[in-house]
Amino acid sequence: MNNKKSNSKQNSNSKNNNSKPKKDYKITLGKKLKLARHKANITQAQLAEEVDVSIEHISNMERGTSYGSVELLIDICNTLNISADFIFDGSIERNLLTLDSIADDNLVESYLKLNPRNKRTLSTIALALANEQEQTNKYLKKA
Repeated sequence: MNNKKSNSKQNSNSKNNNSKPKKDYKITLGKKLKLARHKANITQAQLAEEVDVSIEHISNMERGTSYGSVELLIDICNTLNISADFIFDGSIERNLLTLDSIADDNLVESYLKLNPRNKRTLSTIALALANEQEQTNKYLKKA
């Protein structure tokens, strides 16, 4: 009888191991909020005061241990001058092309830390590379 229990337990475990791991959205959201807050040069205390919540609540959100209401997230986005797309990108499963599907997190984080001049420089380089690649592809199709 013990063998049956252990076999059924193994079967249920193997089903769980084959399923897609669930993404922890609170942690992802928290990292993005913290990144945006740092980029805006705003402390947790300043953000908390601006959106009328406690510093602890902002800290908990950034650590991924709590969520904010929709209204709070809108207030935070407006205060940090970020879009909801930035906060939720990668959280909503869809078949659309997203920033996460074309750039890894390190690239995005690095880009957000750049000053405006360096962002323009990077955009110019990326555009030049894209144009060069397009020309190469056209040449290869002709050959």
